[in-house]
Amino acid sequence: MILKAIVIELCAQNKGRLPLSHGRLLHAAFLNTLRVLDPEASARLHNAQCKQFSLGLLQLRKAAQAMAYNVEAGEHALWRIAVMGEDAERITVLIQEGLRFRVGSIVFLATKIYNTKQQHPWADTITTEALEHSCAVMPEVKYLTLNFITPAAFRYFEEDYPFPKPELVFGSAAERWNNINGEEYFDVELIKQVASKFIIPDNWHGQTRRVNLTPKHGVTAFEGSFCYKLTMLPQEYRALFIVLARFAAFAGVGRLTGQGLGQVRIQYK
Repeated sequence: MILKAIVIELCAQNKGRLPLSHGRLLHAAFLNTLRVLDPEASARLHNAQCKQFSLGLLQLRKAAQAMAYNVEAGEHALWRIAVMGEDAERITVLIQEGLRFRVGSIVFLATKIYNTKQQHPWADTITTEALEHSCAVMPEVKYLTLNFITPAAFRYFEEDYPFPKPELVFGSAAERWNNINGEEYFDVELIKQVASKFIIPDNWHGQTRRVNLTPKHGVTAFEGSFCYKLTMLPQEYRALFIVLARFAAFAGVGRLTGQGLGQVRIQYK
């Protein structure tokens, strides 16, 4: 399975207003643009039971005011798009400089595309096979930190659960891997049991936040950073959980990752 993340530098072509939580607008912009470029791939992504892409929110250079961004013509932003699975290369290669995305009332022009980590730290390409190999030979990791770049939301007993418990984070990643890969590669229930028993929340800084997806619908989510202690993990599981964490950096964590939620960066020591 291919994991591919690109970062697009955008320039606003007109002024307008973006809500603070604009993931639904980005979701529509991505699929609408892809529908023009490759209707078949767009249909597969849209109809897939499990989303094979994750979208970051726009990284603008000024702070939001009154729960919205007032964007001026000529203003620049960064947008990260990650695609997982057989269509990853096919889709991302279509996104070129000069492409236009309509995000709500604002048209953004793609002025630069970053494809590699050398070009931008948020961009990367790797196969799951190479990912597993690199994690198997890396030095022992004792602490793993997830920095939640955008709020993360989970479902727990049919309710919103805004706290990134280990079993929710790693269970979410394992389930997403299986669904995209099309086979039961990971035993999700075992992953949850091991995470719950052996991964210890060590330190965290953050807060819960209500994310308004529409004027009438929202979710309660967590934002901040969360450090997990891995020293209690049996040795045979250490590399596996690092693999899942690195996969989550592409796929996102929790719900609605195709609408900007659950975007993470990982650190370990």
